[in-house]
Amino acid sequence: MEGVDDVPEEAAEMALTVADTVGLDYAGVDLVEGEDGWHLLEVNPTAGFKGLFEATGVSPAPYIAKHAIETAGGDVDDDEVAELAQVLDDSKPESVATEPQPAAEQAATIGYTEDVLVSGTSGTERVVAKSDTGAARTSIDTRLAAAIGAGPIKSMTKVRSGSVKSGKSRPVVDIVVGVGGDRHTVAASLEDRGHMDHPLLLGRDILQSYQVDVKRRVDSPEDEE
Repeated sequence: MEGVDDVPEEAAEMALTVADTVGLDYAGVDLVEGEDGWHLLEVNPTAGFKGLFEATGVSPAPYIAKHAIETAGGDVDDDEVAELAQVLDDSKPESVATEPQPAAEQAATIGYTEDVLVSGTSGTERVVAKSDTGAARTSIDTRLAAAIGAGPIKSMTKVRSGSVKSGKSRPVVDIVVGVGGDRHTVAASLEDRGHMDHPLLLGRDILQSYQVDVKRRVDSPEDEE
């Protein structure tokens, strides 16, 4: 065993047997010694050379190349292999091109309030919607839902509110919300928003596709809910 003089024979034999058992010409074999002998931890077919070189002063790369060449029927100068093994070259070849990574596409910006189109099975309405990053689900006023033909009711969802800590159940219907040139089909909860300024509240099911600029509004900045 090159570069190591004190490897126990039992450990060396186990490493060679394991590599042969899994059909590998070379491998990183992790062993640990216990009270009852040596135990196998893992076999790595893509073992790195740096740690081994630092521990032994021998690079395994030339020996691996020698084995491959001789397996294919070629001849190798053993002295040259031993000389090359004294140096570890971990530089990247110039022929390996580094492909530039494409810049991540920046998400479009949506305002605190936004003009949107909301559609159901029988109509489409343009409304001013409010963005609420604290809401997981988009919410639609019952009157608006009736006007566009939202429905039928798919399920019920429990929504928490400040006044009802345990939450209250609301029906859920599919609607399509158009923001700019994008269309989002979401399962929105139905609620009476007649006492609020905006009949549609955009939740994170839509806002996750955008950056929210809370300073940007399409309506009067004095409007608050």
